[in-house]
Amino acid sequence: MLAVRWAVVFGLMVSAAPAFGASKAPTVEQALTLIPIQKGIDFSTPARDEIASCTITPEKFGNATAWVVVNGAGQMLRRFSDTNADNVVDRWSYFKDGLEVYRDIDSNYDNKADQYRWFHTGGSRWAIDKNQDGKIDAWKSISPTETAEEVVLAVQNADEARFAALLLSRDELKALGAGAEVTKVLDESISGALANFRSFVKEQKLITPTSKFADFGASRPGAVPAGTNGSTNDVVAYENAAALVDNDGAPAQLLLGSLVQVGDTWKVTGAPTGEDQSDKLAIIWNVPTAAASPNVPDAPSDEMQKLMSQLEELDKQAASATEAEQVKLMQARSQMLRKLANVSPAGEVRDQWLRQLIDMLGNASQAGADQAALTELAKLEQELAADKESQNLVAHARFRRISTENLLGFRNPKADAAKLQQTWLAALEKFVGDFPQADDASEAMLQLGTNNEWIGEDKAAEQWYARLANEFKTTPAGLKAAGALRRLNSAGKPMVLSGQAIDGGKLDIADYRGKFVLVQYWATWCGPCKADLPQIKELFSSYGGKLAVVGVNLDNRLSDAEQFLAEKKLPWKQLYDEGGLEGPLAAQMGVMNLPLMILVDDKGNVVNRNIHSAELEAELERLIK
Repeated sequence: MLAVRWAVVFGLMVSAAPAFGASKAPTVEQALTLIPIQKGIDFSTPARDEIASCTITPEKFGNATAWVVVNGAGQMLRRFSDTNADNVVDRWSYFKDGLEVYRDIDSNYDNKADQYRWFHTGGSRWAIDKNQDGKIDAWKSISPTETAEEVVLAVQNADEARFAALLLSRDELKALGAGAEVTKVLDESISGALANFRSFVKEQKLITPTSKFADFGASRPGAVPAGTNGSTNDVVAYENAAALVDNDGAPAQLLLGSLVQVGDTWKVTGAPTGEDQSDKLAIIWNVPTAAASPNVPDAPSDEMQKLMSQLEELDKQAASATEAEQVKLMQARSQMLRKLANVSPAGEVRDQWLRQLIDMLGNASQAGADQAALTELAKLEQELAADKESQNLVAHARFRRISTENLLGFRNPKADAAKLQQTWLAALEKFVGDFPQADDASEAMLQLGTNNEWIGEDKAAEQWYARLANEFKTTPAGLKAAGALRRLNSAGKPMVLSGQAIDGGKLDIADYRGKFVLVQYWATWCGPCKADLPQIKELFSSYGGKLAVVGVNLDNRLSDAEQFLAEKKLPWKQLYDEGGLEGPLAAQMGVMNLPLMILVDDKGNVVNRNIHSAELEAELERLIK
């Protein structure tokens, strides 16, 4: 019924706007018959006797044309917008006290909403409805408080699909980068979560039909740094979180366990419960002990515990230390890490302390805090090689040393840049020759490809990219090398680019066939990228319908791009995905540095794989005119 009502009212509304050239405008009454698809939205609706004082008028809102309903006090009640100038409403906005609190979005322009967003006092959620059936399939953005509220509603309505949309997926778990032991525990938890949810819903009496979500209960979130217990990424999580519920005046708690941050969302890692199981639910920070698993190393000895406490104290002092004090603390920390490595059992634990020492010395050298750090790093490399430590650890020390020496060399204003570049390339080639299977070999090959490309040696760059893509296929560096090969050989071939647009909906460059397309890879931290925007904007306007522009934003945080775009109001679509220069959109074409612009012809084939702003206007004039 809602779909039918939409078709009738929306067809009337968009065809009636003067901008669309029709004769009859919709009435306020017709507009007010529409309601949000998602339930529980608190939005303003005038009383029957107030409707007569309301008005509905067509207005321009940014690049959209919209029917706007305003009450007698001048507060906005509804805004139904056509954002792509096809005379069909594709965005339905609802307001509370003059502020937009909720929006239904038809991002693929087929007259069915596929996204839902909450704003202002309504919240900050952004939901995806893949099959357009009115039910949420996934979350693009959701806060911890809203996740807790959604779990309560899922229990209250025995809605397994609603809960499943909040549950950490296996792909997300893999990308989380937690250590092996934590990953194993999380995997077991999410594997049984749906079955446990069904059992809990069937038996529970805590959440009643009249229960209302009151608040989110948890201590502050914690960030588990990369390197902890084998983790490869920082993991941000709440432990022992709870949804606080009002049961007709009586408070209650629905225990949620561990929540983890995945991009702009917060995901549950298991089924909710009404019983206190904090000893089982605190699984991100409380790693199982050796007794729980024979594969987990023994607990630290008393001597190790003492040294670790001293190391922690040094780190606390470093937070407020002066530059001179930092040098002394670094030296003390170096000694402490050496002692920890010496008293630790051989294998993973010992290597962990040595790797931390290598990274600390490399960082200190690059920061210029202590030139002696580079000497100590070189000495440590020799010691490790002499003691026949693991090749991976020796390789890591070597790679950090040569990278640091290269960086410090380029900082010298009197340095011969060309000579330094050749020295750097020779050092990288020797490193790959000595340690072809080491973890750092993939990064060395990527540097070889990137640096050769930078100096115009495309054939050498292609050889290194090809080797990297073949020998380290599934690594981030291997995937990026494959993308770089694709970019270097893209001239005359179809450009493939698609993804989620920042303002909602799917964007596919194939939809621009018949127009020339400029693809700009950019980020808000890239000064030259932003400097190119006025020229691109002028060319976009000058060439009318013959030129399209697609932005590919590579900021690490979506909010940075959104804030910039809200200020600049660029008249073209923007793609975004998480990860910045390390994300999938950058990897697809092997984007190593910014700025980068690719020009595509009206048949969808790449004309120029790296066009510069200075040559852009002439090239467009040659191609289009």
